[in-house]
Amino acid sequence: MTQLVHTASDLRAAVGRRGGGEQFAPNELGVVMTMGALHDGHRELIAQARKRCAQIVVTVFLNPLQFAPGEDLTRYPQTLPADIALCEQEGVDVVFAPGVEEVYPGGEPLVRV
Repeated sequence: MTQLVHTASDLRAAVGRRGGGEQFAPNELGVVMTMGALHDGHRELIAQARKRCAQIVVTVFLNPLQFAPGEDLTRYPQTLPADIALCEQEGVDVVFAPGVEEVYPGGEPLVRV
């Protein structure tokens, strides 16, 4: 069953440990970073991560900084229930879906790249 978490502390609690409590080696934890609206391309990334890693985390974060002025962030599809369903089908262990305030707790960053 895929676990849904929304905070960094819940993510830390959910990943990095095997059932017996022993820690995963770094290469045993795979992370597939997305903005949501998952599709077959994401499914393939998850499958490739599964081949290489014992535990898989999919991030779903619609980052407002990835939208230039004039681009419509509000029109980007937000499909978290469907994304979780796809992750369940692919055997993903954890979906990390933080809010903007979790990722940028001090407000919008002052530096952009």
